[in-house]
Amino acid sequence: MPRTYYHDGWIRITTSSVWVDGRRYGLDEINDVRRQRTAVLGRRVWVAVGILALATLLLAGRLITSIGWWTAGGGRYQSLLTPGRGRFALVAVAVVLVALLGVLGGALALHAVEDIRRHGRRLELWATIRGCRTLLLSTNDAVRFGQVCRSLARALDDRPT
Repeated sequence: MPRTYYHDGWIRITTSSVWVDGRRYGLDEINDVRRQRTAVLGRRVWVAVGILALATLLLAGRLITSIGWWTAGGGRYQSLLTPGRGRFALVAVAVVLVALLGVLGGALALHAVEDIRRHGRRLELWATIRGCRTLLLSTNDAVRFGQVCRSLARALDDRPT
């Protein structure tokens, strides 16, 4: 029974062969494996860049507004809090909402950076099979690409000599 190193809907790597989209390539037929990376700006990356830019603008606007409020208000900010409990509660709720929006904006910005890093390149895995250069995998998912490359390397290292 062959050991399976990697398996998903498109590619399967075992101790004896590599299956790509229904085609079988024996490990003994594979001579040279190369990786190729190409920058690609797809829709997902553009959306992530837009979210990152919006989060940066919101953060800058919030900082400018805060600095302006504290410097222009001087000692008058205390007058906002003294008239009663209602106004104090309103200011406290506003501060909590602004903090919550800041945390959510930061989380969205970090997610956008991860999307750019993960999906910002076209990754291709090429192999020489029976003397012909063959494309085994083309994806923009860096995690999946890494898993397939490591699995194929293990399978090639473990093949009998």
